[in-house]
Amino acid sequence: MFPTEIGLKVHLKSHSKEKIMCSECGKGLSSQGALKRHMIIHTGERPYKCSECAQSFNTLSSHLTTHSVIKPFVCGVCGKACARKEHLKVHMRTHNGETPYQCTFCDKAFTQSHCLKTHMKSHQGEEQSAVDKVKT
Repeated sequence: MFPTEIGLKVHLKSHSKEKIMCSECGKGLSSQGALKRHMIIHTGERPYKCSECAQSFNTLSSHLTTHSVIKPFVCGVCGKACARKEHLKVHMRTHNGETPYQCTFCDKAFTQSHCLKTHMKSHQGEEQSAVDKVKT
């Protein structure tokens, strides 16, 4: 249900086979507006600030569910409840030992991408050395 006919038309375009392609990653989007919102992912810009916790994001809608009291995704091992399915998936790594984020400079691996990003800062000198070697 949509409150306006324009809202319905915009939604129906999302099901269309005609897509506008992102020049950075090739993802197909339904409109110029959707492409503009998507491009924030590639720029690293974080223009949306959460009024609950003051963190900034490139999109806010999915983050807001973390502040919800409704947490329908429950861990079958320890009972931790999450508002989003993705958060439960990440949490499950604490039980199953999965570490999908691998450092390219050492053998360390991490359960979350932000942990790898923090770790990569310890290799900043090594990154520059690798770039210099490629240039010579």
